[in-house]
Amino acid sequence: MDEKLPVFIIDSGDVGLENRGLSYFTVINTFFGGSSWLLYLSPPQLFTKSYAHLITMLNQLLGFFVATKILASSAEPFLNGADVVAYYSLEAGEPAVIGSSEYSSIYTSYDAFDENSLNELNTTFYFANEDNLALFEADSMKYLPAYGGFCAFGVAFETVEDGGWPWSRNYVGAPGTPDIWRIDDDGRLYIAFIPGAMDGFFEDWPSGRDQADKRWRSWWGDASPSTMNGPFNTDCLGPPDTWAMHSCSNKPQQVPGVDTIPIVSEECIAALDKFCSKAAPSNPDVDILSSTCDECIDDNANDLMAGGCERNATSNYISNVVDKYYCK
Repeated sequence: MDEKLPVFIIDSGDVGLENRGLSYFTVINTFFGGSSWLLYLSPPQLFTKSYAHLITMLNQLLGFFVATKILASSAEPFLNGADVVAYYSLEAGEPAVIGSSEYSSIYTSYDAFDENSLNELNTTFYFANEDNLALFEADSMKYLPAYGGFCAFGVAFETVEDGGWPWSRNYVGAPGTPDIWRIDDDGRLYIAFIPGAMDGFFEDWPSGRDQADKRWRSWWGDASPSTMNGPFNTDCLGPPDTWAMHSCSNKPQQVPGVDTIPIVSEECIAALDKFCSKAAPSNPDVDILSSTCDECIDDNANDLMAGGCERNATSNYISNVVDKYYCK
C-alpha cells in the first residue's frame, strides 16, 4: 500500500455489519479534492442492516456517497437464489439447491466491450450455508457458471437469423432454469433452459462451447484469468411453465450502462395487441405451453405486417422475431 494515501478504518460493530459475505469487496478507491483515498471496511463483512448509518459515516468522511458502489448490486439474486457451490456436490439430474439471503455474497464481473472503459457489474449470490459461502469467496472462479448462467445452447446457437431469437449484447438472454445444469470434465458449470437444449449444447462437443465462448466474448470482451466478464442471470428464468411471466424475449435483462435495442416496433406491438392479446401467454386464460399464440400470429400475419410488423428477410412472411417476442 502506498503510505502516502490516507486510510480510514471503520470497525464493523460501529455500523451494524454482520458476518455475511461481502467477499473481498472491501476497498473503495475514490477521489476527493484531487487526492486518492482508500477506505477499508474491517473486517471484510457485508452489512445487512443500518445502510443509512454506514452511508452517513462515509459521507462525513469523504463528503459524498462512496458507498453507492457497494449498494449497486442486482436487485434479485443469481438464478432465483441457486447455490452455485452446491451444484458440485449433486448427482447428475438432481435439482438445484436454493440458498438464502442469510448467506450471500456480491461478485463483481465486468463489461469489457469497450477496452478503454471497464464497466463493473455486481451480482448477489445466495448460498445454502456458511461453508458454501466461504468456498465461493475463497475461489469464486471455480464455481461461477459459464455465460453468466444464461442458457448455454441459446448463447451458442440461437440467433435472429436462425429462428428469430433476439439474444445479443443489447438484448440480454437466453433463459436458464436452475434445475437444468451440467458440469464438464474441466469442472465448468453450464445452465440451460430445458434438457433438450443442454443435450444439444453437448451434442457435438466442444463446438457448442467454442461457439458460445466466441459469442460471449463478442458481447462482453475478453476476460482475465481472475475475473468473469458479462452479466449474471437474475431475470431470465425457467422452467417453461412459468417462462411467460418473466419472458426475456419481450423483457430482456437490463445491464447497467448497456442500452436495450427493441426488436419489434411500437406499431407492431400495437398490432399484436389488437389481434392476438387474448392468445398471448401472458394472458392467465391461456395455456403457456400451448401453440395458441403462434397460431394467432400465423392466422393474422397479413394484418400484422400491414400494421407494422417486420417481414422475414428471406421470404415474404412475417419475421420469426415477432413470434419470439410475443409468444415466447
